[in-house]
This record gives sequence, C-alpha cells and structure tokens, in this order.
Amino acid sequence: MNQKSIQQNQTRQALVAALAEELTQPARLTAERVALRAGVNKALLYRYFGGLPGLLIAYAESDGFMPKGDELRALLPADVHLMDARARFVACIQSYISALRRRPATVQILLRLHLLDAEVVEALQSGRRRAIDEIREIFGPVDPSFEVDVELSFSLLISGICQVLGHRHASWMGEEVDIETLALRLSATVRSLVSPPRGYIDAKTKKP
Repeated sequence: MNQKSIQQNQTRQALVAALAEELTQPARLTAERVALRAGVNKALLYRYFGGLPGLLIAYAESDGFMPKGDELRALLPADVHLMDARARFVACIQSYISALRRRPATVQILLRLHLLDAEVVEALQSGRRRAIDEIREIFGPVDPSFEVDVELSFSLLISGICQVLGHRHASWMGEEVDIETLALRLSATVRSLVSPPRGYIDAKTKKP
C-alpha cells in the first residue's frame, strides 16, 4: 500500500471514528460537525462516503458497531456451557448489555432507525443481525422445555436494551423523552425487527 492509500485509509477511519463520537453528543448530527471533529475538509466526507448516509453505512460495517463473538464470550461466566437454557439465556443477554454499554454511538443510532434512509437502515439491520447470530451461536442448542423463540427474544431484548441505555442520557437530538413517546418508539423498533426484509415475498401468497 502506497503513502496516498495509507492517508486515504486513515482519513476514512478518522471520519468513522468522528461519526461515532458525534452520535453521542447532544447536538444534531451534521456532515460539518463530523468533518470538524475528524480534522478534515468536509469535501472528503463526500468524496469517500458520498455523504452522511454512506458514512453511517460504513459505521454499520465497522468492527465498532456491534460486539463480536470473542468479546461476548469474554463477558460470559466460564461455566456458561454447563448452565440450563434459561440461565444461559440470561447470561447471554447480560453479556450483551455489558457490550452495548461500551457502544453509546451504536445505541444512539439504533434508536434513530425511523429517521434514516432505507439503505442505511438495511445496513444497520444487517450488522445487528450478524451480531445476534453470534450470540445465538454462543447460546447453543435449545432445551425443549425452554419454550421460547430464542431468535425473536434476542432481537426484542436487545432492542429494549438500546432503549433503556439510550434514554439514560441526552440523545443526539438533545431532546427529553416522556414515557409515552418512549413506548411508541420501542413499538416502532419492535415492528422493524419482526417485519420481513425488503424484497421478501411470502411464498404462500405469491401468485403462480
């Protein structure tokens, strides 16, 4: 890799890092603020990412967006594999809470799915899905007596975790949120989790 490529890569990384920092600030997210925090010309944000939506997608694809298996395993008790399904499920969720507490930017961006473009939402949901797949793999086989839809439960609980963590401090919109509004937003997030992905067609209703 030549010097120019190294500098370009460093600029991209600086912009992604600046985005993560700006997401936690009590101010509206703008390209100007991200570029200023990264210490680069705003034009470079548009050159490398096409604007804020492209930068958000890059963040969703970065290692910092969601916890990976190794991190989650390190947060679990050493004897997790010996636990019954219920205790193992709780331990997995607790590890996820700990991991998300380290990611205030991720929490804030997941709270804002309803404000983002469809392409950005799709990238964020894909990143979240990969992370849920990792915790599902760690959880392991389901005991028949544990009558829970594990995949759906992980998705819904992680959504709830983001709501609780995110509204313990000021959001990027600098707003105060009442209980009713919080409940409505949680409902919207839940709907986004259980709705079929874009382009999905129910084979049962598809006409020949």
